[in-house]
Amino acid sequence: MIEAKNIYKNYGSVEVLKGINLHIAEGEIVSIIGKSGAGKTTLLQILGLLDAPTNAKQNGSFLGINGEQNVFDISEEAKAKVRNYNIGFIFQQHQLIPEFTALENILIPVYIAKQDIKEYQKTAIEIATKLNINHRLEHKPNQLSGGEKQRIAVIRSLIMNPKIILADEPTGSLDSKNKIELQNILWNIRDEYKKTIVIVTHDKELAQKSDRIIEIQDGKIYEK
Repeated sequence: MIEAKNIYKNYGSVEVLKGINLHIAEGEIVSIIGKSGAGKTTLLQILGLLDAPTNAKQNGSFLGINGEQNVFDISEEAKAKVRNYNIGFIFQQHQLIPEFTALENILIPVYIAKQDIKEYQKTAIEIATKLNINHRLEHKPNQLSGGEKQRIAVIRSLIMNPKIILADEPTGSLDSKNKIELQNILWNIRDEYKKTIVIVTHDKELAQKSDRIIEIQDGKIYEK
């Protein structure tokens, strides 16, 4: 499902990632852990095509998503299409547009893809009903609790039916009750919707529930 080889990332003279090799199978939930500044979010952004490795061609960097094609070699337009249709993102701070309703925020990837809103709106309502938040879809983010905002972000990550969900500290801004709820939601998503989920987290309980834990130390990865 995800195959990454020889991933390097430098910021000036600072080496953040030093030849990362990583395989994540279809349907796995994998947690990436490590100290602050270890490169966890950097790796997640590269896997999500939000960033690029340093000297990809020189280092022979490879990233395959649901296939053998190296997505580092395709055009920026093609990368954007892969990102929009194959990858869903969940961020710690929700990244909801304050002027939009919850439903409009969910449909942002659909607007970007220039698809028929009506078809996806039905899907959004169906998923929101399963997550018990359908009654809040016409509310704006400032009218939602932290847990409600995160559920809206989860639905947005699913709206294009991507194969992969990338979550960056998804429980970081939640209280204990909402952390447990979100953990259950993520595992139910994997089981019901057959998604592959990669989570960057400092949450030990969340990581321990994962199928695998990968730790980043000194720019390299270690299996736990």
